[in-house]
Amino acid sequence: MKKDHVDPPFVLPASLFHGTSESSVAGILKHGIIPRKLAKKDNWKHTISSNPQMVYLTDCYAGYFAQSAVKKDERWAIVEVELEHLDEGKLYPDEDCIAQTLRLQGHYIAIDLNTLTRRIRDSIDEWQEYWELSVRGIGGCAHRGVISRDAITRIALYDPKSNPFITLACLDPAISTLNHFFCQPKYSALTRWLMGERIRLEDLYSEAELSVMRNDAEPYLQRVIEALDNQQIEIVHVRKT
Repeated sequence: MKKDHVDPPFVLPASLFHGTSESSVAGILKHGIIPRKLAKKDNWKHTISSNPQMVYLTDCYAGYFAQSAVKKDERWAIVEVELEHLDEGKLYPDEDCIAQTLRLQGHYIAIDLNTLTRRIRDSIDEWQEYWELSVRGIGGCAHRGVISRDAITRIALYDPKSNPFITLACLDPAISTLNHFFCQPKYSALTRWLMGERIRLEDLYSEAELSVMRNDAEPYLQRVIEALDNQQIEIVHVRKT
């Protein structure tokens, strides 16, 4: 059957992001971003532990991952990494993307998703060529080994208490292929906001949602505008682009 609509070719973003804690910044500035095997610290305990040899990168969920790494009263740190400065041979898919995609395609239905994800994680070398599809499918990929300081452009520091609206907006996604398919523009915009860039209401809401809010929830809409303007971000410039 001929398709009437052809999706545009996927274009990799120039940069991906790593969400971590302010207490990690000094080490990152000195040594780069190091994987859990060297850091001996596991911040991801929502489902199964991450691959200890990898540093995980995302195009849109950096705030969510930063919150998983911080201690009480600590600022989030969002690290911007330029893809062109990474060795493509060290880039791998996120195991969650591979496992969820296989399940959506009808494979391994009899296997518990966590079990399947763990199997993919432990055999990730077999899936290395799919790292770009992982960025497209779930909004992230993994890098084997240390990410050099030379690949890092900026680090943004954000106090989650300074802007409850932005903080809660960053924390509400389910990290899944389905969420990324529908909501990637919103979370990408939030990540840009965390990096000190200005975003618009249209980056967060559809035209239909904005129409309803303008008619029935104007006070709420005004609070959103005020939250977007309340941008208390400290930028550490690591390397000029």
